[in-house]
Amino acid sequence: MKIAIPVFHFHKKGGIERHIWELVSQWEKENEIHIFASRWDETSFKNVFFHKVPVIEKPEFLKGLSFLINNSRMLKRGKFDVIINDGCGTTFVQDIIITESVHKAWAEEFKKKGLKKLFLNPNHYITLFVEKFNYTRRRYKKIICISRFIQEQLIKYHGIPIEDTVVINHGVNLEEFSPLHRQKFYKEKRKQFGFSDKDFVILFVGHELKRKGLYYIFKALELLKDERFKLLIVGAPKSHEVRKFKKIASKMKIISQIFFTGISKNVSEFYAMADVFVFPSVFDAFAMVVLEAMASGLPVITCPTVGASELIENKKDGIILRSYDDVSGLVDNLKFLSQNTDILKKIGKNARLKAEKYSWDRIAKETFELLVDVCKKKVNLS
Repeated sequence: MKIAIPVFHFHKKGGIERHIWELVSQWEKENEIHIFASRWDETSFKNVFFHKVPVIEKPEFLKGLSFLINNSRMLKRGKFDVIINDGCGTTFVQDIIITESVHKAWAEEFKKKGLKKLFLNPNHYITLFVEKFNYTRRRYKKIICISRFIQEQLIKYHGIPIEDTVVINHGVNLEEFSPLHRQKFYKEKRKQFGFSDKDFVILFVGHELKRKGLYYIFKALELLKDERFKLLIVGAPKSHEVRKFKKIASKMKIISQIFFTGISKNVSEFYAMADVFVFPSVFDAFAMVVLEAMASGLPVITCPTVGASELIENKKDGIILRSYDDVSGLVDNLKFLSQNTDILKKIGKNARLKAEKYSWDRIAKETFELLVDVCKKKVNLS
């Protein structure tokens, strides 16, 4: 099969990008994959062909807009069995849209909170227009939603018929993220940060600190009033956001318990050294980091506004708070897990078993079956 996939930057560092990278790595052995991108990381793929999409670098909003227009023109000229638009906003030409997020729903969440900065950004209006154009005009043959949460948002905000959609979650690399790494990195990495065996290490992984709910973890630490609780923040947030959160930590008198590690190429090592993973995000279509933590055998505390929470059976293979700002619930669960090692380990073990159902092999196979079905329908229509 000849498959075309537009993506602004082809790499595997972020959630959306990693999704496509993993699918391509599974499919390229027996298919011809064409990536339309403004840039890409070096790969060893043999059946992947790259097409450079020209973009206008400045001003910033023209970068995405020029990619969208030029990419759509290039795809129209090509002959492909199926075109996959990952995220909805990269092209007007597609057979399958993988809905990684619903921008209109996200914007509504911003409105509720009285946050106006988003509405000053031209990219916001471009994304809203592309969403409306692709969805309401039904410029697709099928939509893959990465969670039921996103499926519901899509139906609510764009009136998409449920029969046009199918839910296929993200996957996880079960070798890269494994409890076996704990044997190697637990003591080594904890020693690096000066943590003792008595310390209870909370892990947070993400670049957007505010949206991902870091403040609520800070608030929980403030209420716990126990210096044994340590918080590792892995990611590459903007410097002004780091400064802001360090000030917050200082005011709360928890700064000695907070550790910003920066971005890491080996984030699996941090999963291996932590005691619990906490992710109270305000809005996250899936959050691959939740599944990575589970695959690493780490108990996860998250909330219903995170798509990956759908995979968790509450208090069996993870913990789901009432809401992202349920600080009292977070405090109670952190206390309980830190005092009940056997239950902590049991939840972590169950989390790994659940994650094993979501290997990239299975996700790629399930997605490819849909591609074949769409391709057959295209042939029958022509």
